[in-house]
Amino acid sequence: MSYDIIAFFLIWIQLLSATTEDDNDYILRSNDLDLEIVQQNITLKRVGRYVITGELENVGSYSARSIDVIATAYDSNGELIGVGFGWPAASVLAPDETSIFRPIFFGND
Repeated sequence: MSYDIIAFFLIWIQLLSATTEDDNDYILRSNDLDLEIVQQNITLKRVGRYVITGELENVGSYSARSIDVIATAYDSNGELIGVGFGWPAASVLAPDETSIFRPIFFGND
């Protein structure tokens, strides 16, 4: 049995909506919304099994809701070997708050 070795991975953050302080007005302009990945890590748990974790920070002016985290993993040839999907631990991320994430990873087994 052969296992793919992750050479590098990319993480995307998709923000679907945000609200003002009164939680009523939805902000849809992307320049008003700003999330950053402040920490990311990949750990080999056993041969062929990796865990990707990280932390997001809302550096914008509005509370962020409906945040998706998407991670893609590639081998040394640049071939896609797996995709992960997840969400931050916090369902709402207020300005200057952080939250951890851990996408569920699907590999090519």
